Amino acid sequence: MLAHDLGDAVFRRLILGLEYKGENPRFWGLIENTGRRTALENFFDQNHDSIRQARASHEATLVQDNLIGDANPALRDHFLLFEREYEEQAAKNGDEAACVWATKLLGGLTEQEAAALAERAFDEETRMPLRSKIEIAGSLASHITPAHIDLGIAVRPQMVSLVGQLRQMGFEVFLASASNHYAVQVAAKRFGIDSTNAFGIRLKSVNGLLVDELDDKGPVPWGPGKVEVIPGQFKAKVRLVAGDSLGDVQMLQGASEGDGAALVLDRGAIPQKYTKTWIMQPAAALDRRAGAGRFE
Repeated sequence: MLAHDLGDAVFRRLILGLEYKGENPRFWGLIENTGRRTALENFFDQNHDSIRQARASHEATLVQDNLIGDANPALRDHFLLFEREYEEQAAKNGDEAACVWATKLLGGLTEQEAAALAERAFDEETRMPLRSKIEIAGSLASHITPAHIDLGIAVRPQMVSLVGQLRQMGFEVFLASASNHYAVQVAAKRFGIDSTNAFGIRLKSVNGLLVDELDDKGPVPWGPGKVEVIPGQFKAKVRLVAGDSLGDVQMLQGASEGDGAALVLDRGAIPQKYTKTWIMQPAAALDRRAGAGRFE
């Protein structure tokens, strides 16, 4: 439904705004590489007050100024160390585990803070041009390996139209994503999907604060978990599934094996061995006309 990943946008803003709760020693247990953990914790201790105070002047362009621009090279280095940890989580434990790890970084925030963070991430990155695999390099003194990330988010208007037409025809529409719950709720609102029908990765809340543990309200919506979070008998109930990632394969298969259709917004992420009987729509054709203005 979106070009690029809103969960990743929330991650970027969380780190670059130092909005994570590094004051809590438990937070740093999420960083497995001990040398990296020390460097990140030291930066936070030395800079969190000044960066949080300065954040207001970059509120609308925080990611743009610090990743594309050169507002604070040391802060960009800080982000790259977190990004490297994220990539290592995916390489070692798989994409699902990496998504869970990124969500756990929200631990210590209130639900209201997490929801507001997701709104700000959406607002900034929908104003940015879509850029795929752009290289983000560290400062000359850091010797940090560059990262290649997708920047910008765009709402695909064709998908908004499709959701609206399905709802008018009386169909119930669901959204399942391995992004954090708050990012998924923002996307659902933009697409006119009921919040109770939108499923992301959720953390437990204790005394009003999120903790770095998954809640017990259902599986992680990735792979087979996306099928499990939809209420009722999936194959008998679902008439159409749309997806664009490897984590959508089981959901797409469930639709095509039942009475439904599988629509792939093809960006090359799903191997062709799965897609022989599925409807294929090149994602780039949608993204060039989507809401971010232009595609670079």
